[in-house]
Amino acid sequence: MTWLARIHLEYDVLARLCIWDCYDWHKKAWELFPGRPKGHRRPFLFRVIDENEGCDLWLMCSEEPTRPDWAESRNWKLSFIRENFPFHRYYRFDLLANSARRDKERDTWNGRESKRRRFNLRTPEEHEVWLLRKATEHGFRIVSDSRNGPSIDFDTRRDYSFVYREKFSGLHVGTRYRGLLEVVDRQKFAAAFKHGIGSAKSFGFGLLLLKPVITID
Repeated sequence: MTWLARIHLEYDVLARLCIWDCYDWHKKAWELFPGRPKGHRRPFLFRVIDENEGCDLWLMCSEEPTRPDWAESRNWKLSFIRENFPFHRYYRFDLLANSARRDKERDTWNGRESKRRRFNLRTPEEHEVWLLRKATEHGFRIVSDSRNGPSIDFDTRRDYSFVYREKFSGLHVGTRYRGLLEVVDRQKFAAAFKHGIGSAKSFGFGLLLLKPVITID
């Protein structure tokens, strides 16, 4: 089963709750699932979007969430998504991704390949290749402009720094991709919709936001 939750929080509420970075949002998202034991598998994806003098916190959940006491009922919305949800053929999509790739030439440690590090993408061509590869893996394709090829809008990189457990600092780099997609494999696409795309999903990346495009043949 899958649920989609949205919480709107004004900026003064964010300050009162001391939400300053993506790790703070990660901890707040977990508060929608009280009572889970330590080591419980994360049951959500989330995305934070600036909206109307505050932020909207969107969550895609594999377990039913509980409205936390810091979310007012008027700002809380919960929808249930059936397992056999009939996906449309075309969607406008909005994806904030932590897009990165392996680089054998750069990934060395004492002269040996470490096989662990991933590097942020730097050029428009690298971003396009990354997204087209993910589309193939996840059952959709990017609808092309007849003259210019795949039509993809993406923002320049944005850094998301955070402090982990008040001891360690970290950094995730996000890129926002937008465009028009066509579903070509409903089973793979449904899995991407539920489980996300790319890495750093527990820090607010990978949730695929969709708006259906209705066509009349």
